[in-house]
Amino acid sequence: MGSKYVAANVTCFFTLHLQLWSLSFQENARDYCVAHGANVVGGCLSPTNDAYAKPGLLKGKHRLAMCKMMCEGSKWTADGWEMSKHTFINTVMVLRKLDIEVDLNVGLDVTPMLVCGADLLDSFNRPGCWPEAHMLEILEKFGVLCVERPGTDTERFWTSPILGPHKANIHIIHQPITDALSSTLVRDNVKKGHSNKYLVPDSVIKYIADNNLFKS
Repeated sequence: MGSKYVAANVTCFFTLHLQLWSLSFQENARDYCVAHGANVVGGCLSPTNDAYAKPGLLKGKHRLAMCKMMCEGSKWTADGWEMSKHTFINTVMVLRKLDIEVDLNVGLDVTPMLVCGADLLDSFNRPGCWPEAHMLEILEKFGVLCVERPGTDTERFWTSPILGPHKANIHIIHQPITDALSSTLVRDNVKKGHSNKYLVPDSVIKYIADNNLFKS
């Protein structure tokens, strides 16, 4: 692991994690890196482009606004570059953009890394889910900080033909909080009229209500 890098969280490539618990991915990843002698200079949440067209996906402007609210009072930021494009943006493109941008802003040779849950990294093993060239670039050039998730056996990663050869660049991080909260829970609570108090910041709860989100 290099002496300088930024932890760039692009888990929003698949889904927007609204609850505070998800930001602990960033915190756990930073703690892990610092403990292994690295200097973390920053991190960001990158909401996926609207062209991803996942059923039930909110418009990017709402997801970006809530990401920014989630980051209030923290050292992390929300980056709207991926969301602002008119075509689908692959994860590796976000990392390439950060690779150039952060070096210029920080004035150091910084390596962005992908922070993700083990369930997302497991999708590298699903045929046709990721372009092979993109997976190899992420694994060889950038590296992955993979946070354990309930239900995903990270030990079997090492027998994978795509993940196994890159074990040195995949860092498995223990997640102390194992409660399987998800953005689905937040949406379902809104639909049922249940409370999301302490699952997401009050500002996000108000934003959801003011914009009548997750009602359908």
